[in-house]
This record gives sequence, structure tokens and C-alpha cells, in this order.
Amino acid sequence: MKEQRVNQTAHLILAQALGVRLRSHTQTADLRERHDIHGEYEKFRDPVDFLVLENLDRYLASQGRSRSENSRLMKWCHRAILGKLKQLCEQPYGLRVLETPAAYSSRFCSLTSVAGLREVELTPDSREDFRWRKHLERLADPERFKKLSKDEREESQRVKALFGTLEKLNADLLKNRPARPKWRTLLAPVAGGPIFVPMRGNPQQADINAAINLGLRTIAAPENYEIHLRLRSKREGDKFFVRAENLREKARWKTDKHEIKSPEGESLASLLTENYPNFFADVGSVASFDRAEISGRKGFSSGRGLWGTINQNDWQRVEELNRARIQKWERGDDDIPM
Repeated sequence: MKEQRVNQTAHLILAQALGVRLRSHTQTADLRERHDIHGEYEKFRDPVDFLVLENLDRYLASQGRSRSENSRLMKWCHRAILGKLKQLCEQPYGLRVLETPAAYSSRFCSLTSVAGLREVELTPDSREDFRWRKHLERLADPERFKKLSKDEREESQRVKALFGTLEKLNADLLKNRPARPKWRTLLAPVAGGPIFVPMRGNPQQADINAAINLGLRTIAAPENYEIHLRLRSKREGDKFFVRAENLREKARWKTDKHEIKSPEGESLASLLTENYPNFFADVGSVASFDRAEISGRKGFSSGRGLWGTINQNDWQRVEELNRARIQKWERGDDDIPM
């Protein structure tokens, strides 16, 4: 079964790369059996120039992981799929198979390079999902409500308000509900959600956005900071310097020592507790703290500053997009997602 899964997965990827798909048989059963024809394909677009896969080395089983985790990881045969793909693509068709790191590929917009968050579309039926039902239930229980922290209370109240708005938007469908209603939907922040929303710009399908980022990373010049957004650093005393250790970093930074300067004071003191913090090119000027400059060039921030700002403003960003949808609905526009 494992070998079959590897072969089927590799063949499906190859078919997409070649731009072909299965079609109904045009040959007779006799001829197919004589020539060992298992399937017939038709072309639907031109083939690609190369394939890019996420580098999943860090998911390999190791002694540093628990037995149960290693057991689950052994079922994921990505090395075998990669080997099979290279065998199928590179020799017969001349298609190169490349790997690129997957880290942070789903955290930035592939169109604008602005950092963002993941979200999900909610319908009135979503209130039955545990993720959202728990917020409504703890607000309805006075004893549980008293035990909530300020942040938990605010989040639950936002969820309740969101479903209240959804009921108003879908009042006509709730009153005369068809078998499969096409609900008017609103967004809510969810880690790993199917929609990527940059802090400035339009939402995109999250997996396609990440795939485009991976492809761009593979072909972009090392010094292109709008695509290679992450900058690894190391602390030396009370200063930070760019790490130039792998081939891409060496090609980008050469041999010079590039200092990362952050604002003095409490912000820098907190950063100095880390030995190897990540910094990022903050193309959209999203971070509200921990901004930095490298060799006199501004427009960078620490990972803590960037993701901390996004986490603090995730609901505000969602509400901004939802307000725009509601205004379109009130004007009678029909392009609200259903």
C-alpha cells in the first residue's frame, strides 16, 4: 500500500506538470490489453519548466522525537515520493525537481509581500462547530463568564457579535430555509485557515498563495528581499548581526558583517534575551514595534514585532473586511461570497 501510494502520488504530480489529464478510452479493450495501456491522456495546457516541492527534511523521524511521533512520521513517505518524481521527471522529460524551505511561505502575500494572517468563512451553521460554540456557551454561563480573562472575554464577545451579524445578513434564508442555502458569509481569524489575508490588500486562497511563494523563492535572486523575507540573525554582546551561513545567505550578504540596529530601550532589552532571533523585511510597514534597519536600510522588524502586531490586530483586520462586505450587501451588490 505504501509503494502504491508513492507511485500514485508521483504520477498525479507528473501529469499536472506535463499538462495532461485522463480521458475516456478511444482504443479497444483488446488493443489496450495487447499494448498494456492502462489509461489515455489528453493535453489541456503546456507543460511546466520545473517542479518545486517543500523541503520536508525536518519531518524525518529522529531519536529526538517520541516513539508515537516517529511512528506517525514514518507513514509520511515524502523522501520516496521525491525520489520517484525525480526518476519520472528528470530522465524521461527533462523536468527538474527542486526543493525549497517551507518556513513562513503561508505568512506573506505572494502578490505584495505584506505579512498577514489566516482566516475562515463563517455561516450561521458554523455556530455549531466546537471552536465557536464554546465562545457562545461561556458567555451564556455567568459562572464561566466571571473566570474569563479580559482577552478571552473580548474574543468571545466578538464571536457572539459576528454570529449576530450573520443572522441579520441571512434573515431571509433563515426564515424560509432551502435545503442547501447559499449563505452570506463573514470572515473570522483561525490559525491555519483556508484564506490568507494580508494586513494590507485583498484575501487569497491560502494554499495557492503559499505555493506561489515557494515557486518565487526557488527562482528569485538571493538579494531580493521582497521574496526572501526572513533574515536570520545572531547576537554578539548587545548587538545583532545577520547570519550568512548557508549558500543563499552567503550569496546575499557576501563576507561583510551587517549589523541589525533596533530601537534602544525596553524593546531592545527584550530582544537581547534571544540569541538567534528572526528578522523580516516588513514590506507593508505592519510592525508597530521592534522595527529595525540593516546597514542603513530601513523597512525591517523582528519576528516578535511583526507577528505580535498581527496577533494584536487580527480581529480589527477581520472587522474591516467584514464591514466592506456588509456595505456591499446593503447597496445590493451580488458579489458577497456565498
